[in-house]
Amino acid sequence: MSIDFTGTYGIFTKLGLLGGFLSKINQFQKDLITVKSPEFITKFTGNAKTKVILGYIPEIDLQIESVSNITPNLLVGVAADIVIDSVRSDDPIIPEDLSLCLAELVNQMEENNIRVRQVTNTITTSQSTPAKSVVLIAPVNERGLENQFILAETLRLEVSSDSYTGGAAAGNEAFTISTANTASSIYNYDYPAGSGASDTFNRVNVTASLEQGNLVTNGTFLIASTTTPTAPESWEAISPHGVAGVNWATSVDGLKLTGNATSSVRLRQDVSTSVTGRTVYGFHFRVKAPVALTTGNLTIDLIDESGTILTSDTNTMLAYSVSLNEVGTSFTEHTGYFVTGTKTPSVVYLRIMSTAESTKILYVDRLALTQMQEMYSGGPYVAVFGVSTNPLSQGERISVNITKALKDGTGTIPYTNNTFQMLFNRLFATGVGGFTLPFSSTPNVADTLIN
Repeated sequence: MSIDFTGTYGIFTKLGLLGGFLSKINQFQKDLITVKSPEFITKFTGNAKTKVILGYIPEIDLQIESVSNITPNLLVGVAADIVIDSVRSDDPIIPEDLSLCLAELVNQMEENNIRVRQVTNTITTSQSTPAKSVVLIAPVNERGLENQFILAETLRLEVSSDSYTGGAAAGNEAFTISTANTASSIYNYDYPAGSGASDTFNRVNVTASLEQGNLVTNGTFLIASTTTPTAPESWEAISPHGVAGVNWATSVDGLKLTGNATSSVRLRQDVSTSVTGRTVYGFHFRVKAPVALTTGNLTIDLIDESGTILTSDTNTMLAYSVSLNEVGTSFTEHTGYFVTGTKTPSVVYLRIMSTAESTKILYVDRLALTQMQEMYSGGPYVAVFGVSTNPLSQGERISVNITKALKDGTGTIPYTNNTFQMLFNRLFATGVGGFTLPFSSTPNVADTLIN
């Protein structure tokens, strides 16, 4: 037995009818808005009917608002009953609780390989001044899946506190997040006009040591160990993977790694007090080699005490590798993100591992790990990395432009509001609540059921 998904009386069939009704309500609202448009009103200019049509506009506004109120007062309650009834018809032991029934729906969709249409996000960034920062946007949710509820909009990141007059440390300046638009209601015709994002966060100073947003101690590797002067302070050797002063050492260019003849070269740092489960962390480092390398990799990962790489709730390993044949003689910067899983252990290490050939050298510098900032509830995550020697001034801006499309096999098709992922978000606030319907680029739940 399982939930009836798309049959004549299936859960998606019924909810699709409600979605179609909501779509028709929104279209009616758009038609009313047309009456308020300048193009419409100017046709009455110069005759006695002008005052007549203008007098109707306040009434039109009231009608638009009253139509929107139909949805929460009627459709949401009906939709909740449909979910509860559909789930409990299959398993009456499950309580009459919407959250529990939504969770069971997702579980059964996973078990039966039931998928809705996947949304994909394209993100570009630009800076108002020559690039002083490295901007990282993570379009994921807390499970590590691509976030299906991000809104298509342009967000502004503007420096609100600098080191010149604002009292911030250079490299650790404060940003405000803002956007131009927000929908008047999740049920209204203008949804999703914009997130209405309004928050603050600080740039991460990658030259700082365990401060100013950086969770790594001695990520520049300039501080030498007092007990082993050839090794960097706060980093542990992982035996038998190299020898201090031979396979790793501090230098003016950062951590000097020299290939080991018998194994990879590995160092680790305990970050247990900073890393917790179901959290998005951004990382940054830069790497170079004095001569071109042809084989091997440099890997940054999160591991447990035994050296096992941690995974997200979707079983994605929290590891990032750079092929050494792509490393140049000048520093190149790398960023990425890890999404920790629910079962993250109490002891976590950040590990550096090189598989360069014996005697081959590379340098790693400005390693940073930071908890990323959610731009708005249910939205993408952001981190901005910089250095104290390249400070920002108040008013400098970064633009984040987000566009959306629907996955269709190996390609995409234009985005539309009439998808089941969006419908569930509008009816049940699933984006904020942490529920994501299982999705695929080749769905077997057709959005045409929304009619």
